[in-house]
Amino acid sequence: MTAARSFRPPYPLDIAESIADVEHRLEVFLSRSADLSAILSSFARRFGEVAIIGGMVRDFARVGAPGFHSDIDLVIHAPLEDVQAFAKEIGARSNAFGGNRTVVGGWEIDFWPLKETWACREGHVKLHKIEDVLRSTFFDHDAILYHLASRRVICDADYIAIQRLNILEINLEPNPSVNGSLYRAARRILGWELSVGRRLERYIDRHLDVQAFGKLAADEIRKQATPIIQRFPDAGALRQALIGRSGSGGAAVTLS
Repeated sequence: MTAARSFRPPYPLDIAESIADVEHRLEVFLSRSADLSAILSSFARRFGEVAIIGGMVRDFARVGAPGFHSDIDLVIHAPLEDVQAFAKEIGARSNAFGGNRTVVGGWEIDFWPLKETWACREGHVKLHKIEDVLRSTFFDHDAILYHLASRRVICDADYIAIQRLNILEINLEPNPSVNGSLYRAARRILGWELSVGRRLERYIDRHLDVQAFGKLAADEIRKQATPIIQRFPDAGALRQALIGRSGSGGAAVTLS
């Protein structure tokens, strides 16, 4: 029997014991990252209601500092004009989705006003307070935030339990980039050896065709990311690895 190929990173999975554990991991990391801590503190002093959403907090919940390599996304509960004024003061530039980006100490920080996040702006969710942004993430694993002023992690009560199931599911399906969502889904499922929830399985089966596969492989090369998607010969083989279904025109394969 051929062993399945592993795409796991070299550090072990280390899911936090509790939300308090996630908070502790973040506090220790930020206390040792002077430049990052300083810029995040400047956001908190200026606006009060500011939170890190998604990637960074998720990575600290699942792995801790060794697994954090993503950008930092901030959501700010403040008027657009106030956020834009602050962006100008710190020399931030516009990012791809209508927010702003600054780079501090090698860390890329993207930030948006709460009401200008894509899902809210497009009418998919109504966001009235900072915690509401949890309903706007594509993946359920990303529905977690760290409130900078209070130094509290906020998420659903069963968030840690969901992490232990190692199942990735859709939280809010509408999103600005189908290919972007497929790219992140493929790399997370294979990189962390996750199973997929029913909604995500249907999403992958519906959208992962020959054209999408070509774009995903090209994106991986362009980003100079660790090769995962491009190591599959075609859309059918990748779909088989992700959801156990080769689909029309794709051949199921055994990974080696």
